[in-house]
Amino acid sequence: MLKYIKIFLFPILIFLNSCGENPFESQPVDVIERGEIVKILSENEVSQAELNLLFNQFNLPGGIEINLRNGIKVISAIYRTIDYNGNPVDASGLFVIPKTQDVFPLISLHHGTQSKRDNVGSQSSIYSLDALIAGALGYVAISPDMLGLGISTLVHPYHVAEVNANTSIDFIRAVKKYVSQNNIQINGQLFLAGYSQGGYTTMAVHKKMQNDLSSEFTITASAPMAGAHDLVGTARFIISNNNYERPSFLAFMIYSYSRIYNLGNLSQFFQHPYQNLIPTLFNGSLTTEEIDGALPNTLSQLFNESFLNSMRNDSEQVMTNLLQQNSLLDWAPQSPVLIIHGNADTYVPYQNAITAKESWEAKGAPNVELVTINGGTHTSSIIPAILTAIAWFEDFRIKTGNHIFASK
Repeated sequence: MLKYIKIFLFPILIFLNSCGENPFESQPVDVIERGEIVKILSENEVSQAELNLLFNQFNLPGGIEINLRNGIKVISAIYRTIDYNGNPVDASGLFVIPKTQDVFPLISLHHGTQSKRDNVGSQSSIYSLDALIAGALGYVAISPDMLGLGISTLVHPYHVAEVNANTSIDFIRAVKKYVSQNNIQINGQLFLAGYSQGGYTTMAVHKKMQNDLSSEFTITASAPMAGAHDLVGTARFIISNNNYERPSFLAFMIYSYSRIYNLGNLSQFFQHPYQNLIPTLFNGSLTTEEIDGALPNTLSQLFNESFLNSMRNDSEQVMTNLLQQNSLLDWAPQSPVLIIHGNADTYVPYQNAITAKESWEAKGAPNVELVTINGGTHTSSIIPAILTAIAWFEDFRIKTGNHIFASK
């Protein structure tokens, strides 16, 4: 679907990514703290008319169109965060400021699985399309690239909860400082959302803020869409069959864990020649679709036989313990949560939504809803999920304008 979006957006994206660049000298390393902007890479303004032209290219379900409220300022930036070991490191991202006089809520939006380093918002705003929409609806929208993507050359911490939470939260801090320094008013509301890996990251951020940073952040509501909150259950479901359509997802996670947790030689996980090929596939130059083309869909061909058998008979401990450690079931979100998931999703099993809702409610979560997209696959559910999340957030938002949806 993204390739068709690119065709529609190309003329305006040339404008978004080529004009208005305003780089400035970064501050000395020793004066920049975690959660501060290091450097602005570019700043671009897009009018409401230009945005209407851009978004009118889409045929939304049910004859719906989005009523945009304002033009936007799109800013690509580098900011300071921490790496897997807690050491200072730079990351990048994109944020959007509404071009109107108002007091705005914040929304942090977390992207889905991405392996190509350039395919993120700081490098091209097409990859933060949700942030452009949110900004045009009157939100200060934040879209972190995450470590290993954008300007970062680290191994991407794929489904590593604590690291991705820290990276996202530090960008939220940096943007909050930016708006304060530039006299942009925010109203204290904070929304979190994301699809696929972004759905998982959304709840990692929610958990970190609630459990460790409640004096700093108050979450208004979060909408995790098609996220793998139960990593152990997801792994067991996928390996119960011998074929999986997106082998890049599995290889990405195991490669990421092997490097971040220092698990040793990849030959203990992957068959020859893939143990040698995997690092070159995930060097930031290829998309997941390109990586899928280089890997077998048959799990017994991709994975070391001993490893695969031990995962299937529940005797494998190291990887299972790490998956358990990074699952997001053992807590109770206190702010409202809307889980959205298609029940025909074969990439991230729908059971994640059911298990997460039941687990969070059993531990005391007071307000967890589940919206099921009937017949929705991982791909076909993207737009319906995002529209559902937007409409739901509007119910919580401090009202300042007209309804965002209208019938064509």
